[in-house]
Order: sequence, then structure tokens, then C-alpha cells
Amino acid sequence: MTSRNGLLLLSLDGGGARSFSQLVIMKELMTRLKVQKYPNNPEKIMLPCEEFDMIGGSDTGGLLAIMFTRLKMSVDEAMDEFAVIVNEVYKRQFPEPSKRSMALRACLERMLKSRGLYLDSKLEDSQQGDRCVGFSLVLSSIELRHKVCLRSYRSRRGSPFNITVIDAMLATCASSPAFAPLTCIVGPEEHTYVGAGLGANNPSSELISEAHALYGGESKVACLLSLGAGHPGVISMNDRARANTIHHDILSDGEMLAQELQIRMKDAGVYFRLSVGQGLRKNESTEVDDVNWITTQAEGYLKDHETDTTISSCAGILSDRHGWIVLDKLSYTGAPKPVYKAAPLRAQHYVRRKGPWKNLDTMIQRGAGQKVIIMAGMTGCGKTQLVTEVLHEYNPEHNNRFSHTFFVDGSSESSIKSDLISYVQLITGKDGSRINFEDTMNFFQNPINKRWLIVYDNVDDLGIDLRPLLPLCEHGVIIVTTRNQLLRKLASENCYLGLDVMLEEEAVELILKCAEKHNPSKEEQHEASLIAEKLGYLPIALTQAGCFISNEACSCSQYLNLLSDHLTKLMEEPSGDRQNRSAYAAFDLTYRRLPHTIQDFLHLLSFFHFANFPVASISIAVSQSFATNPFLFEDHGASYELAIQLLQHIFHSEEEWSDLSSMEIVRVLRKHSLASITSTPLTQLVRIHPLMREWAFDRIPSHQRAIFQEAACRVFISCIDAKHLYQYLPQHIQAIMSRLSTESVHDNNLTAFGKILRIAEQLRMAQDIWRPIVRRLQDRHSPNHLYVATAKLELAATYDDSQLIQMEELEREVIRVRIALLGPTHLETLRALYEVSGTLSRQERYKEAQGVCEEILRQLHLQVPPSHPFVIEVRGLLASLYGSDDQLSRAEEIQRQILDEQISRLGRGHLDTLEAMRSLAATYHELGRHTEALKLQLEAFEGRKRQLGENNPDTLAVMEWLALTYHELGSHKEAERLRIKILAERKAQLGMWHSDTFAAMDWLALTYQAQSRWSDAQRLRLQQLEGRRAQLGEDHPDTLLAMSNLAVVYSFHARHNDALPLQRDVLTKRIKLEGENSVEVATCMHNLAWTYYDLGLYTDSKQLAMKAERICRVHLGTKDPGYKRTVELITKIDACLQGPIAHRTHRFRERLRRILRIR
Repeated sequence: MTSRNGLLLLSLDGGGARSFSQLVIMKELMTRLKVQKYPNNPEKIMLPCEEFDMIGGSDTGGLLAIMFTRLKMSVDEAMDEFAVIVNEVYKRQFPEPSKRSMALRACLERMLKSRGLYLDSKLEDSQQGDRCVGFSLVLSSIELRHKVCLRSYRSRRGSPFNITVIDAMLATCASSPAFAPLTCIVGPEEHTYVGAGLGANNPSSELISEAHALYGGESKVACLLSLGAGHPGVISMNDRARANTIHHDILSDGEMLAQELQIRMKDAGVYFRLSVGQGLRKNESTEVDDVNWITTQAEGYLKDHETDTTISSCAGILSDRHGWIVLDKLSYTGAPKPVYKAAPLRAQHYVRRKGPWKNLDTMIQRGAGQKVIIMAGMTGCGKTQLVTEVLHEYNPEHNNRFSHTFFVDGSSESSIKSDLISYVQLITGKDGSRINFEDTMNFFQNPINKRWLIVYDNVDDLGIDLRPLLPLCEHGVIIVTTRNQLLRKLASENCYLGLDVMLEEEAVELILKCAEKHNPSKEEQHEASLIAEKLGYLPIALTQAGCFISNEACSCSQYLNLLSDHLTKLMEEPSGDRQNRSAYAAFDLTYRRLPHTIQDFLHLLSFFHFANFPVASISIAVSQSFATNPFLFEDHGASYELAIQLLQHIFHSEEEWSDLSSMEIVRVLRKHSLASITSTPLTQLVRIHPLMREWAFDRIPSHQRAIFQEAACRVFISCIDAKHLYQYLPQHIQAIMSRLSTESVHDNNLTAFGKILRIAEQLRMAQDIWRPIVRRLQDRHSPNHLYVATAKLELAATYDDSQLIQMEELEREVIRVRIALLGPTHLETLRALYEVSGTLSRQERYKEAQGVCEEILRQLHLQVPPSHPFVIEVRGLLASLYGSDDQLSRAEEIQRQILDEQISRLGRGHLDTLEAMRSLAATYHELGRHTEALKLQLEAFEGRKRQLGENNPDTLAVMEWLALTYHELGSHKEAERLRIKILAERKAQLGMWHSDTFAAMDWLALTYQAQSRWSDAQRLRLQQLEGRRAQLGEDHPDTLLAMSNLAVVYSFHARHNDALPLQRDVLTKRIKLEGENSVEVATCMHNLAWTYYDLGLYTDSKQLAMKAERICRVHLGTKDPGYKRTVELITKIDACLQGPIAHRTHRFRERLRRILRIR
């Protein structure tokens, strides 16, 4: 807006019913102004909106400001309406604040209707133009220091509001304790406001700031009229006074600011203050809510000579409208006195977090130049405490690193500016009339003032643009604490600190400190550790726990038991220390700032596991309209449609879903540090704090929990064909089923979960689902019903190798039912036959399995084209069966055909094509055509790595084959590089004790042995043996194999005396487990015979070798390589028995062959 001359500004204090006195004063002023300005028009109706340019108010003054500006009332009209409000709202007694608020709403609705306005009319007036504008001042209930101007106009000081007139009037009057806070939707978010009567009762300073922002600093002001609602009298302590009443009076006293402004602006000539000086004091009358009595007191005030003179002077200036002072100068003149704001106190039981402290201290000390350090983390993780420790450590009184350190309240733009200005005023000795924010920035940017540190604490308001609020220079240190992870873009190089939860030892120390356990026993330390784990190591929750233990004089063990049953109550209980906070209250604070869709998304997340929620599942579910149902064994429950509506509300709230929509959800979560995000080639993974997960669930109304559970089911069931996400789904499915109860999950959902878990190879979990499903379906239908047959087939698929006979029986039972009901050639019947062929293969009944597959293919060729996925699936199994039956040429032929068809149909990069490459490469490997295998394996590996990521289980499987091929080709360094990666990933994904991890360790050890790196191989073999012993015991076959492998390494390292006792022990235990005639026993005899041979014990060596030869001849035949090696060993022993051998040629090569045979 262009500069204006002669601006007339009106400020209206709050005062409840006493604001009627302001209307009496305004009526007198408007009467005198009409005489001066309109002498020839005595019938002129005087409207304040035609005489003033901007009107701002606080509390009931804000209500009057809206009446004058947005509703364009005359003073008389406002008096009539306000008198009704006083009588029906302020004079009456109400049992609770919400009832008084309801009475006020009724009055306001009646008022709008009488003026022909809709009840949902907005406060912002789109037709405002250059006419009078107004605002009401309120406070955010989240942060009472945060003042909010509800405007009838648009301003560059803040985003536009879409608040209604009624909500704005209710908010400005919502002063505690008489009224309830006002919660309403403003923009995309829900906000809760309270009246500004306590702490900001006089809005004059905000009026100046608003005018400056709207009209510009060059605009000239003719008059700033401030109307009070009566002097509160002398505020003093006496025997009858209550502390809270005195505190209320001090906060709501607008006269203190008025007097200060009067002094500061005495030379400006534009400031007028009018307020009934006597009579309206609360301690002088009990009639302060009576309109007639207030009128009498105000009329008496108007008769005062000084008042009369002030009103006449003011009316004259309003009539002349000649600007005297520019808003720039008025802004400085009206600045408040500097107030020193100390940093928060350190927590009573503060525990220094060594890692974060070291990182932060390093950032502060690192190099020259300005450093902007961004510290982001979830609420309650200890950000403020950490920077408080920084301010204490670098206090200039005992540390000369900085000349000044400052703590700034970062909750709003105004608080940041106010704090920085106050600090500079205190340092320079300049008062508010001589400094503004630009001057403040110049002070910090001046090279003379280099050694300063500023902490901007809790910069969580997403509407704050922080960049112009930071000194722009080459010196100084700035630390910003925030929940908004996206602020990291403001950080200097290597100056971003993501603050997470505490380490276990720190968490235990904090709990015990708060619990005042100064000499804790080991048992107490262990119990504190369990409490810390249960609370997710979150500092605010740990403090609550320790303080509760101290306050209630209970033990850590008792608290742990309470935590299991009463988590919500314990986490809502304030800690009782100086900070007096609670984890759930902190979460609630963040929750109220979130859009409704994100609030519901948090509720949805509470049904999943807290870690590794795949964001890609949302897009897949949206694309399926959340309606995928692989099994429909019964009608959907009542929650089904409601759950889909809920999901559509969350993910389709405004526009069509896209990848940008997913990114926006992640962006909001990061802005509030509600989650940590990990990116993979497949999807982003969301992790929320376990305690926040419990809080989010607890905040779901009980009658809606079943709907949210159904919605959670809908998301993952829609991903049933997304095999690339299967590695993430099992833990979430388990969480969904356990959140309420398995019985609460609909059978259609359970069966879908059973199928996902089975495909994800979580067979035990899948079996636990399908067994009761089969029983329920049999009870509901006949045993020969198709539903029962389908469920039985799924149940059979969950059996492992120890249950193959039962698996085959179930599958053949299903085949009989499907033949009877569908016919022998129906695709569902053929599908059951296919499952049987797979079971036969696992029993090594390859010929039978081949016959079944060949019959299936004959039937399929009559019904579907050769490119049908089921046809390709059956042919792939048939090729595998040929390979297992040593018909490698036939297997190769089929696999080459499948690969060509997949390339033609899907392209070379499709995952199904890459799987066909892997299968063909495996056959090439068995044929000894390693170079051809390598080419296909490299393409399959690169394709899967590109699409699934290098750490995906399917990619790792191809990597294992690739490493084996490199090994066979003698490229041991390449094999080693891959196997080191595989082992690291197996440990990370599966843990140290998983069988796949041991297998990866075994392969890497073999690679070291092939390179004669015996020390490296020995290290791995020892780890294997120790792990197997700890996990399985001394006599388990896998433990014995690990002992045997370690002995081989000792033997090749010429440590025969170390190998000998291991091999003897292994042989003894193998004979005890399996008898003397098994192939495994023969292998142990062979290995021990070699050690005897190396030690020169030829007689003992031959005795064992002869036994091994006999067993191998019987079980393996004379053509087996193992048999031939044993015969070769006997020949060598005989040669040694016939005479000494000076040199054993080619010993290394023989040993290497033995290693590979043992594997």
C-alpha cells in the first residue's frame, strides 16, 4: 500500500463489561467531532470506520474493534449490542467457562443475523479497499507469549486468516478464567486461541506495528488514540488478597504500558490516552458489571477539566487530519524498555550427553567464519537442555571464547526481534526510541562485535522465515533448536545436528538421578535399563519416570510393573521438577499444530510397527483404491467402508494422489520431527518413536479404533502383489494383529495377511493364521467346500521340510475337491497340481514331479497362450526339476526359451526377466560354463541393485551366486569383495546368529583359504564355532561342522597338533549321533586321516582311510570324487609306509581340493 498522510489510529484496551465506558467516551468524542467536521449536517450518523484508518483491540476492546470495522456499527449501535452482551454474558453466573462462551456465541449469532450477515462470514473483508481496517489481538494457547492479530485485512506481517467473524469475536473475548479457549480451523490447520487480556491488554504497540506493516514507514500519523477500560486502582498485597487475583490484575493492567507510552511519546504530539480514572476499580464497587453504573462513572470522568481538554484536542486533530510523525519514528518511539531474558535453568538432574555434546562443541570450535548450527529433534529429546549447557559452559564470566552469549525465544518472529533488540539496548545503553531491528542486525554484523553466540530456541513455527532474522556476516556463532528438520538447509557446512534419544547408559543415569538413587544396586540399574528401553530412551519420559519413583517412594521394579498397565497415565503425569513437563503433554502440543490429515496419519501409523514403514505402500494402496481383497470368504465388516472413507480423507483430501503427495507427507513429518526418514532405492522408510506410537494410539477415540485398524489392514493388503516390499511387511502385519486383538481382525484380512507372510517366508506366523481359518471355514461350510479347499492349500504352503508328508496329503485332498467341483482341467485344479509338484521336488521325487508338470503344461496349452504367467511359472519349475535330476541340457533349453520370451514380453530390465537370467546362469554354473554364467549374473545383479537396492535380499542372493562364479574362475579378490558385503548385510538384517549369516561367514572363510590367508580364515572359523556353541550347543551337527572347518584351517596352517583334538572330538560325536556308516562320518575319518598323515602317523592314517573308503564305496559308488580322493590318500600312505618321502610335491593344491570338498 502507498504511503498515507494523516493516519488516525484507535487502540481499545480490554476490560470485560468495563469496556462499556469506552463506548461512552467514544460517543462524546464522535459528538464533538461531528460539530467540528460536519457543522452543517446535524443528522450525520458518525461511524468510527469513516473517521479512523485502523482500529485495534484486545479482549472486549477487540470485540468493539470488529463491531466498528467489519460490522461498520455506529457508537450507538455498538452500545446497544454490547449492553445485551454485558447483561446476558458478563453479569450472569455460569457453572463453567464453556457455558459462558456458549452464551456469548448465541449473542453474537443474533447480532450477525440482525445485520443481514451469514454466520460463516469471514473476518477478512475482500471489499475493504482503502477504508478503515481492524484487528483483534489474541494469544496462542500453545505459546502464550505468541501474540496473534486476527485481521480484517491482508498484511505482510503474517499469512491471511480465513477465520469467521464469530470465531474472531469469541477468540478475542476468551480470556481466562471466565471463558473457554476458542478452537477453530484457520487455513489448513486447527488453532486454539485465548483472549489477550492477560499480558497484552493494551494493544497500542501492536497497533503501531500493524500500521507500519500496512502503510509503510514513511506514512505520517496524525493521531493515536488509546482508550482504556478504567484504571484498576492500586494493586497491593493484603490479608484478604489472593495471589492469583493480584497476578490477574497485574497482567490485565493496560495503564502501565499507557504511562510508558505517554512518557516516550510526549514530544510526538499525536498520542492521546483516555480511561476512566476512578470509580471502575474492582475493589471500590461490586457493580462493575452493571451498564448503568458504568455509564454514570464514565460520564463523571468526562466532566473532568483535563479529560474535557484532551477530548477537544483529540477531536480537533481528528478533524484536521494532518500527519505530524512518520511511522518509522513512531515505531522506535513506541518500542518497549529492554528486558533481560536469561536462558532457562539447567534441569535439576541434568545428564550430559557425551556424543551430542562433543559434536556440538566441535561445531562451535571449528575454524573461522560464522557458523550457523541447526539442531533438530523431536519434542522432548533435550534440545533446550543441551543449548542451556552450551550457554553455561561458554558463559563469558568464566570462559573467554565469547564476549557475549544470548538466549532468544524463537517461538515467533516478534519474540525473536524483541529479544535481540532488548539485548542490544542493554549492551549499548540505548533506549527504545533510538534502536530498531535493523540497528540490532547492524550491531551483530559490525566486525568490532565478533565474539558473540546467539541461541534461537524452539524455532518450531513453520510460518517463520528465519533467514532475515539471522545476522549476515563472517563472524559469530548461531545455534538454532527446532523440530523442523528442513531447516538444515540453513546450516553451515558440517553444522547440522540431528538430536535423537539418549544412549542406554545415559538414560539409566538420568532415571536413577531423578529417582534419587545415589548408590543403585546392579538390580536397580538393570530395572532402570528396562524402564529406559520401554520408554524409548526419550529424555522427557525418562525424567518423568525417575521423578515419579522419587515422589511416590516406589522401586524401579514397581514402576516397571505400573508402566506395563498404566503407560498413558504415567506419561501424562508432569515430572514435578523445575521443568514440570510430561511426554504426552509435549506430544499433544505438537499434535495440535498438525493438519487434520497428518493427525489421522499418525493415528494410522500407531497400528504399524514403529520402524521401517514403507512410504511406497501408500501410493500402491491409493492406486488400488484401498479395495484389494485376495480372499472373500465372508461379507465385509461394518468398518470396511468407513476405513476406506478414512483413507480417502487422509490421502485424497484435496487433489489426486501423486509422488509429490507422498513427499508432502514426509515433509510435514520432518518439519515437526515426528519421524526419521531413511531412503532406499525401493521406498522411503518412516520410523516414529515407540512412545509416540503408543501416544498416537491412545489419542484415538475408542469407538474409532476398529476403523483405524481396518484402514491399516487395507494399506498393506493392497500391496499383496508388491513383492519388492515384502521384506518390510511382516513386522507391521504382526503389529496390526496385536494392537487390538487377532479376533478383532476380519477373516478376509487375516487370510490376506497369511498369504503375504507365507510368500515372505514367515511360515510359522502364516501357519498360525491359516489353521484357525480352516477350522472356522469347516464349521461354517462343509469340509468339501471350495473355500475350505482354498484355505487348506494355503495352509499346506506354510509347512516346512519337516512336514512334507502332511503337506502332500493336504494338497492331494484339495485336488480331489477341485476335480469334483471344478473338473480336472480347471485352472484352479491345475494350480493345486502345481503345488504338489513343488512338494514332490522338495522330497527329491524328481521324476514324479516332472510328470506332474508335463501334464499341467499339456492342459495349459489347450487353454492359455504360451506367454501366460502360469505357463512360464510351470516351465520354470520343470527346468529346475530337470537340473536337479542331472538333465542339465534339457533344463538349459527351457530356461533359454523362458529368458527369450521374458525379454520379448517384459524387456531386459524387468524383475521377472532378471530372475530368468539368474536361473539360466545357475544352470551354466552347474555345467561348468562359468564365463557364460558370469555374464548373465552380472546383468541380473546390476538390474536388481538398480531397482531393489544393493541390500535387498533378492539382490544379495544374486550377489552370492556371482561371488561363487568369481571363485570358480579364480577371481578371489572379486569374490572376497562381494562376500564381505554379503556378510555385513546378513549381520545387519538378520543378526549374528542367523543361519544365513553363518553361511555368509563360511563362504568368506573359504575365499580366504583359497588365497592362503589362514589367519583371516581362522578368525572367521573361530567366530562360527563360538556362535554355534552358544546358540546350538556342543553336540549339534552344525557345531560339529564348524569344528571340522576350523580344524581344516589349522591343518593347512601346519598347526596339526591344534587340528588333531578337534577332529578326534568331531569324529567321536558324529559316530554317537549317526553311527559308523554315514557319509558325514566317512568325511570326518578322511579329514582325520590326512592329519595323521601330515604328522607321520601313517598306520593310524591308513586305518581310518580304509574305513572311509569302505563307507564311500557303499554309499557313493566308485565314481564319486570323494571316494577317489580317499583312494588317492591310501595310495600316498602306502608309499610312505614303503619308504621315507623327502618332499611332498603339490601339497598345497591337494589341500585346496580337500577344502572345497569339505564345503
